[in-house]
Amino acid sequence: MLAQPVDGVFFTGSYATGARIAQEVGPRMIKLQLELGGKDPTYVCEDVDVAAAAASLADGAMYNAGQSCCSVERIYVHAKVHDAFVDAFVREVRGFRLGDPASEDTYIGPLTRAPQLEVLERQVADAKDKGAKLLIGGARLPAPGHWFEPTVFSHVDHSMELMREESFGPIIGIQKVGSDDEAVRLMNDTSTG
Repeated sequence: MLAQPVDGVFFTGSYATGARIAQEVGPRMIKLQLELGGKDPTYVCEDVDVAAAAASLADGAMYNAGQSCCSVERIYVHAKVHDAFVDAFVREVRGFRLGDPASEDTYIGPLTRAPQLEVLERQVADAKDKGAKLLIGGARLPAPGHWFEPTVFSHVDHSMELMREESFGPIIGIQKVGSDDEAVRLMNDTSTG
């Protein structure tokens, strides 16, 4: 396909394939747009409005059942507000209603792909095995379709798949940090560009 005489290439997929496409298309000086895999981080500073940040980031992590390429995938929180943020975040997620996506009352619907359930289960098991604290959720729901509970972990670190590999589901790890510099270092610790 890349050999075709086109005026632009637009690709959604893996980082490795995107890099290959960019190398091929770059010298042709045509339009190129890449939406590649990622592990989108966010940082909650010590001077934040905790309730507003928790509400905003819970939405950013869980909307569309976490199946958006721009979903918040990992959260770093300054130690001075960490506990209050985690409490507010979990409270917010507890209020999300699961159900029929066509219903006005529903906030979280099912996943689109059954294989993603296994990815989420693997991340949950890995996080638990490595000492993360499960605060809410963590399992499939027994309903027709591909349902997974909104899931929140604390006491996470970068040894865990949850903090390193794309989740593409309603799951989040919240990691405590001691400084802005530590947060930036951890946010940049990714293989996905």
